Amino acid sequence: AKYFNIGRKGLHVAEEVRKNKNRLPVVHQTWKTHELKDPVIKARQMSWLRNGFRVILRDDDEALLDIQRLTKQTNNSDILKAYSLLSPVQKADFWRYSRIYLEGGIYSDIDIGARPETSQFFSEKPLDKLDLIGIIENSEYDKLFGYKNYIGHFNWHMGVAPLYSRLPQMRQSFFYCRKGHPRLLELVEDIAQMVIVWEESGHTSLGKDRAHLKPQRLKEMVKTGEITLEMTGPGVWTDHMLTPLKQSDIGLDGGSLLLTTSEGHGILRYSSMGSWKSKDHKADTRILVNAMKVYVFPLFLICCCCCCRRNALELMNQSKEKSR
Repeated sequence: AKYFNIGRKGLHVAEEVRKNKNRLPVVHQTWKTHELKDPVIKARQMSWLRNGFRVILRDDDEALLDIQRLTKQTNNSDILKAYSLLSPVQKADFWRYSRIYLEGGIYSDIDIGARPETSQFFSEKPLDKLDLIGIIENSEYDKLFGYKNYIGHFNWHMGVAPLYSRLPQMRQSFFYCRKGHPRLLELVEDIAQMVIVWEESGHTSLGKDRAHLKPQRLKEMVKTGEITLEMTGPGVWTDHMLTPLKQSDIGLDGGSLLLTTSEGHGILRYSSMGSWKSKDHKADTRILVNAMKVYVFPLFLICCCCCCRRNALELMNQSKEKSR
């Protein structure tokens, strides 16, 4: 692995953060190689160093070693078998859960950057008491001013919203988790089982727990890239890490700290490359087509009906006048 540490003088990090930099959790990231040629990605990764974090970057070969280590530690050969069946993007998902289970700390996508506020946020939190820190990435669709956003829920269900697997949904491109969190291992083992069933069924099933996803729906999900969200991404992540939380679990006393979408943007710099997306999704036609079906087409029909009714009334009036 390649280890990075804060180095040069003159880096603008708050004095309080400098004093507490040993309390900042380690940031774990993965990329194909240790050579980051894209200047934007390189800048985002360096932002963690500038703000006092230690970063561990694992390439593809080292990621495989982590999976082999977890397989040996749990004596579950399905973990390694499932990993070998995944696409590169899905492997990155699977690895992050495994790595944080093994080591604990922060996982961050390579295109997410830190701010001074990131250091301040983590230096002020009692990490020894926290099991999980996560960000709800679609808060505005779930609640508005503290109340359920019925319009947001309707738009999400009808597909007139970004492609979220769950509402609410927890971001898995960035999170903090303590080492050995039991739900992380449950998540890894659930994904492994799901992947094996997916392959053995010829891509027609994700297992009994997801029997509501019929073969035709799964075919559509493969086309749009949703299958990755469901099988290894935010869908299954939210099911295991957010859904089981009770209200008493949320907060410093409960051990799980959840941030809203806007609070997440306040401490991080996002790029959201979205490498899981298919061309169909990246064309961004989905929301437009669904908006046409849900709003424009019904409105058009209503206008047509109104015009027809008006014309019919006019014809009736004309026929009455003639009959007189």
